Amino acid sequence: MAKTLFDKIWEAHRIADLGDGAALIAIDRVLLHERTGGVALQSLESAGYSVLAPERAFATMDHVVDTRPGRTDETLMPTGKNFIVATREAAKKAGITMFDIGDPRQGIVHIISPEQGIIQPGSTLVCPDSHTCSQGALGG
Repeated sequence: MAKTLFDKIWEAHRIADLGDGAALIAIDRVLLHERTGGVALQSLESAGYSVLAPERAFATMDHVVDTRPGRTDETLMPTGKNFIVATREAAKKAGITMFDIGDPRQGIVHIISPEQGIIQPGSTLVCPDSHTCSQGALGG
């Protein structure tokens, strides 16, 4: 029986068959944003772990950062500054590429990935955003 494109990508990334239809797959890219990125990176560090491949992880400010001109870490969201600062610091410490507030590449996490060539056809991706499945023609 012919394999679908999905089947081929899945098989190329499968590390282990866990049984009952579950598998462990390799993830090519991790995208983070300031709403959950800092928390996730701090949790890893607290548990004694580090980012395995920081060159494959990217963070951007897009969920609590204001959209008004001249924006700073101060946001209309009462705790927004804490999220922004925590993500910036944790990403820097982990060696992750950060598209910060003043960076011309900064933008919506599920838009910058294809714009910046982060996600490519046949790649796997995880991101804490409800639009992650919109990462290009293959749905990330």
